[in-house]
Amino acid sequence: MPMVQAWDPGTFARASRVMADRADALFNHGKRLRDAFDALGEQWDGAAHTAADDRANAEWGHAKAVAVRVEETADSLARATYDLGSTCEALQALLLDAPRKRLLVRDDWTVTALDPESQALAVAEAQRITGLLADLEAFDATLAAALTSLARDVDQLTPTDTGITPSDSIELANRLRAELGSPLGITPALAAEIGEHLAQLGLSPAQLAATAAGQPVSLPPDQLGALRAFFTETSGSDLRSLSWHYDNEADPGGDEHHTALANALLLVSNEQIGAGLDHHGELRSPGGYQYVPDDIREALANRRDDGLPGMTTVKPLADLLATADPQYAPGEELGAQLVHAAAPIGALSVEAEQLDGRNATLEYPFHRDYPEISDTLLDVGLRNTDSAAAILTGTYSHGADLPSYDRDTTVAQLLLHGGSSATPLIDWIADDATSPDHDTATRAGQSAHGLAQAIGSDTTGIGGNNHHAFLNVPHHDNHAIGHTSPETTRAIANALTPYIPNMGQVNPNLLATDGFGAVSHGEAVRIFSVIDSNADVAADFNARAYRSVSDLEVIYIESLVGGNGNRHTDIGSYIGWIQGYIEHGYIVEAEDRSEGILSAAASQREAIERASTIVGSTLSFAPYVGPAMSGASALLGESLPSRIAGNVEPIYTGDMINSDQTIARHTYNAIVTLDGLGAISPDTRLDAFRSGTGDFLPYSEAILVDNPHNNALTGSAKLDSISINYLTDNGFPISDYTQRIQNARLEIGKLK
Repeated sequence: MPMVQAWDPGTFARASRVMADRADALFNHGKRLRDAFDALGEQWDGAAHTAADDRANAEWGHAKAVAVRVEETADSLARATYDLGSTCEALQALLLDAPRKRLLVRDDWTVTALDPESQALAVAEAQRITGLLADLEAFDATLAAALTSLARDVDQLTPTDTGITPSDSIELANRLRAELGSPLGITPALAAEIGEHLAQLGLSPAQLAATAAGQPVSLPPDQLGALRAFFTETSGSDLRSLSWHYDNEADPGGDEHHTALANALLLVSNEQIGAGLDHHGELRSPGGYQYVPDDIREALANRRDDGLPGMTTVKPLADLLATADPQYAPGEELGAQLVHAAAPIGALSVEAEQLDGRNATLEYPFHRDYPEISDTLLDVGLRNTDSAAAILTGTYSHGADLPSYDRDTTVAQLLLHGGSSATPLIDWIADDATSPDHDTATRAGQSAHGLAQAIGSDTTGIGGNNHHAFLNVPHHDNHAIGHTSPETTRAIANALTPYIPNMGQVNPNLLATDGFGAVSHGEAVRIFSVIDSNADVAADFNARAYRSVSDLEVIYIESLVGGNGNRHTDIGSYIGWIQGYIEHGYIVEAEDRSEGILSAAASQREAIERASTIVGSTLSFAPYVGPAMSGASALLGESLPSRIAGNVEPIYTGDMINSDQTIARHTYNAIVTLDGLGAISPDTRLDAFRSGTGDFLPYSEAILVDNPHNNALTGSAKLDSISINYLTDNGFPISDYTQRIQNARLEIGKLK
């Protein structure tokens, strides 16, 4: 009775209006978010956008559904204003009128007549009250059901409710630890329960695609918490025992459960997995290496040789990771640590091969497992490109250095001994080199620079001289990498091809790449020499270097036509340096292998002749996109239609430098380029060097014009003289430019 007496007839009406307003606000807020996300589609696409779009659609659906349910409940409250309200008002009126009718209504709603004449009226009022109370109870039950339904539906529609809580993970981890401490060990029932639990914590296909693209993925907090709780409460030893159970017991679904465990370990380590984006667009509560059990992290750090306990942990870890789905990638730090651990294991494998079986087993107890361990760690670790970049640069994307890390030795061990499993370390660089995304292109450039430094160093790395190790691979009869691993040599050339102009110290304004730091001339020559150790790869790589020279020539001549040639004569130095790298690289490669100078010259000539067929024809050719180019279609900052022959220089060794022919080539190339630009005026001096179609002859034919003895030196001198005279007479002086080319080539030739 007191509740009825205190009833405010406007309560439900006010609550209904508030709920209706909240429903409208929720709907409008969800729509604004959806519209804002749609607007991003004009600037953002790819796998990450697809995953985010799926999530945005889901959130918009949730918002609409909740708004509808709140609105329905507001309608229920509005109806309650009439149903419940009218019933309460009737009871209140009855209570107020009871004294006048000589009736007493008690708190339990019984009615007593205060005089005999009111007895019949008391019975009638009691019946009326009973009916009103029944209606009140029914209306109250209906409203309670509506409110309960709203609460339940909101819970079901909320994306953060997956039905799995961190306490579930903690309980499973505790049971696992208890069973491991029992004589019977892990029971099939618990192993299956854990596997199914972890499988529920996995990613959707769209989320996996987003992580593969290096984009952040947001998980519901309870899913994220459950994932982290399991690995926080378990040790690496627990995981190894569970992995062994899955691998050796014939439990139904054991393989799937094993995979779920491996997937979950990779997932919890991933810095791109978090609990949503903050208002700055940064991932909140990201995953990371800190969620990997301590003893696993310690094992990966203790990998200097086979005698440390770390190896007995690394092998079971590799066995576990081998079962992970290929779509799952580790976090940047875990991936880098896996690759770092693989490097010396691969080197140990090569060392063990040098011993007979008994001695190998004594010194390297796990030697038969080395290749599989190394391959697995590389396969999994290199699924994350950020991990590869960290290995090549020595720095994580967040700016911290890899601890206790010898970059040059690690990179050399991986490339010299890792085989095809190690090529993913670098085979992504060329595709990202000219990415329109500045951060992506910069990361590729920094990684390529780290690769170049590791290869070109003669003071660090294996034996204190990585360059020597690449040309005399340890335990391979001093063969160079081009002989022992042509595939890896090709991958190195692919990765560095977009950065040939960078190595030539070309002005950054002329480049399409970012992030590649400076290398010395000596380093550049040593890099070329390593690639030169495989004739096929060298021909392709040097052809692309010649193409960059040709493009630079075009840039200079175009500036000459525009009246800016004097301001761009530095291009001559860039051209000369790159040519010097090509020419001197062969010499350095041969000398390091103690090969005779004539043999080196033969190798040079063979590769350069092949390069000349790759580079193309005299007047124009499409940009060369061959095996050494991978995804990079241009080296310089603009697309240039080449109007000149590939500048394939004559071979030289030692002091055998044919300066006249070199200058003649460049002056004639200037003539041909000017003609392509429409800047050549009719001149009888040049007519003899044109073909029947009016095009200029290739250089190799031009030097034979009016040359009865077919003497190349005489022909080149004549061609050079005519070309220079024409250029000077027509306001195209290039002597400073060509002198810079020659000086730069001589500078490289004097390097020791």
